[in-house]
Amino acid sequence: MKSLPYLVVAIFLLPSCSHIYFTEAQAGGGKLLSEVPKELHGKWKIDEKESAKESITEWLTIEKEGYRYFKVVKDSLQKVDTVKTEATLLSDSTKLYASGKLYILNYQDDNPNWEIFILKKCANGSIYLYESRDPKFFIRDKNLKLVQAKYRIEEEEKIVETLDPPHMESANFRHAIFSGQLATKTIQRLIRKKNRLLVLKKNGKVVFQKEKKAL
Repeated sequence: MKSLPYLVVAIFLLPSCSHIYFTEAQAGGGKLLSEVPKELHGKWKIDEKESAKESITEWLTIEKEGYRYFKVVKDSLQKVDTVKTEATLLSDSTKLYASGKLYILNYQDDNPNWEIFILKKCANGSIYLYESRDPKFFIRDKNLKLVQAKYRIEEEEKIVETLDPPHMESANFRHAIFSGQLATKTIQRLIRKKNRLLVLKKNGKVVFQKEKKAL
């Protein structure tokens, strides 16, 4: 099974070159859910391509068990040739918490640490997906402690315990690992347009923003 991040990043061609990790799943003071709430259920067309030989349509669905990706390939006669399905179910490595009117999706992807997305169902029926890959956004949270950070400095990957490593002007951020639980205020500050990754619209369309480089 693939994680939702794999689907979001791979399907939308958003290269993931930097990461924010947490040593524990982030609950936001909320409740761990065993099923995805109905208000998040839906089906969205990700992409559609046509050529003289075939047509390819990609879909993302959210159901009570989790998330599914479908890729349907039809030949020139519009007969289904291939159906590819990848699913991610809520599990020990994919956890969803309800925190007030927000949902925090935690996931592990070949890594013992956790990454997160924040989901918000809006009054217009759309679902907004947020994230931040800026370590200095999280370091301001007094509930969190920086465990380590990785930078590429002068063609070498270096692990440090600071967000201001030597030769910072030429350093490229790779990841940061934090311990502790995010404060509610930090979660609320994350819900801003600049941190919006994509929108799953009520009409079944998807609008997404390109990745912003962490400062």
